Amino acid sequence: MWKTSLRRCLKTLEIFMRTVATLILFGCLARCADGQAKPLNKEKIADAVKKCKTNLAYQPKLKLPENWLGNGEKYVHEPVLKFRIARDGTVYDVKLMRRTGAKKLDAYILRYVSAWKYKPMPGCEEIETTASITIDFE
Repeated sequence: MWKTSLRRCLKTLEIFMRTVATLILFGCLARCADGQAKPLNKEKIADAVKKCKTNLAYQPKLKLPENWLGNGEKYVHEPVLKFRIARDGTVYDVKLMRRTGAKKLDAYILRYVSAWKYKPMPGCEEIETTASITIDFE
């Protein structure tokens, strides 16, 4: 049951990241050397968005650590993370923006997301995104 919820959440995350990538591309395409915005050609925007969209290529199997809940800890929130996707598709600079309430689980989620791989995006800017991961324990 929790795997299904996680898959659904990750699909939503992928759609969200594509939207973020599109917004970043709009900003990059609007810049020019003198700092003035140029009128944007719809075809160029569509080509850039198509070229630079993020596609998750590898995601390790989610295996929660044993005894992930320490003494006096309780699961309070679903984690919210901020991370960057490099041109080569590697994930780096992963930070927790909202903690779960369980230190072991927070550390595991950081390592888990750091292991994700996206398809390379040569010629694109790096992408920074924020994601919420839903963990259903049922």
